[in-house]
Amino acid sequence: MRKGWIAAVAALVLFLSAACFAEVENIADQCRFWVNQGSASAISDSSFGSAWTPQGDAEMRVMLPDSGAAWIQINWTTPPLDYTWTEYDSSEQEISTHAATAEENFGCLSQLLPVGQGVKYISVKFNQSGQGINKVRVFPEGELPKTVIQWEKPCEKCDLMVISTHQDDEWLWFGAIIPYYDLVRDKDVQVVYMANCGRYRYQEALNGIAVSGVKTYPHFIGLQDKYDKNLEAAIQTWTSKEYIIGVVAEVIRRYKPEVILTHDINGEYGHPQHKLTSRCMEYAIEAAADPNQYPESAQKYGAWQVKKLYRHLEKNGQIEFDWHVSYDEFGGRTGLQVATDSMNEHASQLKAYQVEDHGKYDNALFGLSYTAIGEDTEHKDLFENIEETAAPAATAQALPEVGEEGELAPLEAGDVDGAAAGQTPADDGGEDAGIEAGGADEAAPEAAPEAAVEAAPEPVKEGKGSAAPVLIAGAGVVAAAGIGFLAYTNVRAKRRRRRRRRPLP
Repeated sequence: MRKGWIAAVAALVLFLSAACFAEVENIADQCRFWVNQGSASAISDSSFGSAWTPQGDAEMRVMLPDSGAAWIQINWTTPPLDYTWTEYDSSEQEISTHAATAEENFGCLSQLLPVGQGVKYISVKFNQSGQGINKVRVFPEGELPKTVIQWEKPCEKCDLMVISTHQDDEWLWFGAIIPYYDLVRDKDVQVVYMANCGRYRYQEALNGIAVSGVKTYPHFIGLQDKYDKNLEAAIQTWTSKEYIIGVVAEVIRRYKPEVILTHDINGEYGHPQHKLTSRCMEYAIEAAADPNQYPESAQKYGAWQVKKLYRHLEKNGQIEFDWHVSYDEFGGRTGLQVATDSMNEHASQLKAYQVEDHGKYDNALFGLSYTAIGEDTEHKDLFENIEETAAPAATAQALPEVGEEGELAPLEAGDVDGAAAGQTPADDGGEDAGIEAGGADEAAPEAAPEAAVEAAPEPVKEGKGSAAPVLIAGAGVVAAAGIGFLAYTNVRAKRRRRRRRRPLP
């Protein structure tokens, strides 16, 4: 009988704890949407291929259910410019208003905005053409899904810049480098994507980073995504060598990284755009440090000298990370699990690509390709010697791996133009890959996201925030009550046993 009580209480505790920590669901289907032009149906549907794109003065209203809401997530088709967010009560009296600027929006394509107490409906107005809303999701008070976060502005000055060609390369080839240095090592990490793979894959990228636990908003350069036949064709797709070097030099100057990590110089399985991303790096680093090169970005951000460049699979000074170690900062997950969970958010690519444990393109191996502070000796950390080293001079020596001065590194003998045998990339065969089942086929956005600005986002209105602390406390009370009840029943049972064993007078 006692075992039955214990099982029942344990089940109750588990049930209540699970209920406390369950993620809330999108309740947009319980809301009503109104727009002053066009159709509002695209705002609340499940497709990222549809969007509401009004012209000129435009307004969207979201009528909340009687139960209210705590958060609204707006997914924009292009980086949001100026707009006005106004909250009203049930009597249509204004509760609050906020004029959000393009600067404080920092190019964020997925904004999570708090909803105040007693708000019945919300109005979003903007008076500039070219803005559009792809999707609106509404959430009640509670634990939000892991893909729904309040993004933090891009770094003003980062420690590590991870330069990924496409949205998914950051997990396939770099494993858990991003969350490891951001969360475990407490470094400022800035992710930069070279190619514009389309709006749907931008959202996949944001979801993947959010699931990893990182909150710093990535930078989308927005160059054309195309699987060219060789490196020269890839250069033409991205305009010219000079243009590509200037683009990368500008993001280096803007984010001022100590260390850069990028692709294998042979493009992993031979992807020409991976090769091009990798092979322009030394020249971009040199240009970023010279104020006479690309003077416009130098005047805007100042010159900057990068201390170290690492490449995936580089053999010189190679570091091997252990992605089988679990960390509290990962919620008890291993690095491999984090990378896999994040890659799983790239649903459109999973038929062709998955995160591998070791393998031919081992995502745990990185080597030193360039240094302004000398070679590594320990080969355990991308930041070896950096903390103890003074700022380097504006000139430095590149390690062997690049071509003649003034030229991008040539293809080495044995390099593969195009995909390696048996490898057919699904994401880069055209300007924008088709979306697998569950997604929408779409063209790339008409305008690639512009460079984000440094200004910090200001909250639209102080909201209620996450209920996680309250829920945790509630779960603790429930667990404590259950344990106390178990202890009490156990004591009662022992007393009954002692009474039964007491000898008769």
